[in-house]
Parts: sequence; structure tokens; C-alpha cells
Amino acid sequence: MLGLAQTDALLPLLTTGQSATVSRLFTRYMSTLWHVRSWFHSDPFDPRSEAFRSLKVVRGLHRQTADKLNGSSSSQATKDDHLWLSQYAMVGAQFSFMGLLTVFPKEVGGVGGG
Repeated sequence: MLGLAQTDALLPLLTTGQSATVSRLFTRYMSTLWHVRSWFHSDPFDPRSEAFRSLKVVRGLHRQTADKLNGSSSSQATKDDHLWLSQYAMVGAQFSFMGLLTVFPKEVGGVGGG
């Protein structure tokens, strides 16, 4: 939640239109969870696996959003010299999903939790 208070995290979410309503937001988060689940249940390096296909889809969605925010090329900074969806921003987004579960699995009810 705190991450959404930062423009770097909020603007890309608003740009996609997939967070405009509670229903769309729910669908988006369920889709994200489904993708993450596939990454742990099949081989992401096997081109025939669900995980490999999922990673291609997610990478394409991120590229599309980055291109929209950054201009015609995802490597081109905007006029105010800000690069949207940078590696730094992506790490922050990933940590918001999996960080606490990874760092404190027992405390948040993960594997080995009570």
C-alpha cells in the first residue's frame, strides 16, 4: 500500500487502465498471482512450459506500458529525464508481492508457518 503513494509506482498502474475500478483491480491482482504461481510450478526455461509462456506475456505487458510512458522506445527517457518501469521500480513492485513472504515466511503464514 505504501508503494502506491509513490508516483513511480502509481502512474504505471493507472496508465494501463487495469486498476480503474475495484473489479478490474481484483482481476489484475488475481492474474498476477496466477502468473507468479506458474513460475514456481513449471520450468521457466522450458519454451513449452506454462511458466515460460507466462513470462513472455508479463514481459510484453511491462514493455507495452514502459513504451507508453517513456515514448516510442523503452530505453528513451522522457523529456524530464525520468525512465518509467526501471529495474529499481520493478524490484519495488516485486517486493510488494513477495518480499515479506520471502524474508519472513513463518511470520506471514508461509511455508513452515504455524
